Amino acid sequence: MENLSGKIIIIDDSESIQFLFTEILDTVFELVQFLNPIEALKNLETEKYDCIILDLMMPELSGTDFLKTYRNYDKETPIIILTAKQCGDREIAELFKIGASDFVTKPFLSAELIARLNHHIKLKRTKEELLFTNKELQAAISREEKLNEKIINKTIALQKSIARIKILNKKLKYFAAHDKLTGFLNRRAFFAFLDNDIKRLKRIDSHLSILMLDIDFFKNINDTYGHLIGDFVLAEFSKLIKEHLRDIDLVCRYGGEEFLILLSDSDIHHSLIVANKLREIIEQFIFSTNDLKINITISIGAAELKKDEKIDSFIKRVDEALYVAKKTGRNKVEHAK
Repeated sequence: MENLSGKIIIIDDSESIQFLFTEILDTVFELVQFLNPIEALKNLETEKYDCIILDLMMPELSGTDFLKTYRNYDKETPIIILTAKQCGDREIAELFKIGASDFVTKPFLSAELIARLNHHIKLKRTKEELLFTNKELQAAISREEKLNEKIINKTIALQKSIARIKILNKKLKYFAAHDKLTGFLNRRAFFAFLDNDIKRLKRIDSHLSILMLDIDFFKNINDTYGHLIGDFVLAEFSKLIKEHLRDIDLVCRYGGEEFLILLSDSDIHHSLIVANKLREIIEQFIFSTNDLKINITISIGAAELKKDEKIDSFIKRVDEALYVAKKTGRNKVEHAK
């Protein structure tokens, strides 16, 4: 997930924890830090923040009492509770009831904390945009919040609290591994799957192939119609590709208009059949939006993994095959030697 810029207030009486937050978050977010929760409350009377990180156990004012006080005049700003202990089910339910948005247990993973902050900031900004643009949506959100409050009030079982966290983690993992526009895997996630598949091949007698696709002259679409239309074509192109692949096939957005397709248990002959089918489908499809009708073509390189071949060599060969396809006329398929 892309990091969102945001202003974060951190309230924790531990100087070492505050230093750790500075090390982790200072380059990602604008930080304001308080060791004293009472001073932090005074600051919050005049300052606005995108998210609050609040320690649960503090001598001057407990996190629970802080939460109750602050929610009297601000019910919107997300608050992530930080705790060094395992909370019981009733305590978790009570925290959500009085206004907590999430909680993190020490010690925490920096990547997870940043992802959670991004998630809550994005939700907050989306809600603010909806409230600003449509009064009817304001009423709907208010009704939803009341409904959510009733549900949360009844949520005292630990099992439900754990389920909520699992769902959030699942979403965070999805956003961390997928391209937002196309829904395909990003490069990091794709190469992790590729590495695992190559290791699997060493244990069984099978084949593995990759296709590298490039949309021909895609820059002309952006230059002629604008990036919004370009994004529309990419999104529809991605849906079309998904419809004509197996469930086990993995697709990666490798670059702006370049894609990789991992074909497990497929030799070069099968991969060429798939490649030519995709090329023909794309060539014949008309991308329609408003009064525009757009045709595109694709060039494809194909390669089968050689015995004991490294990933870099594998990708280089399929890239060279794609280069040949583009160099010799485009809208065609070439396989690596």
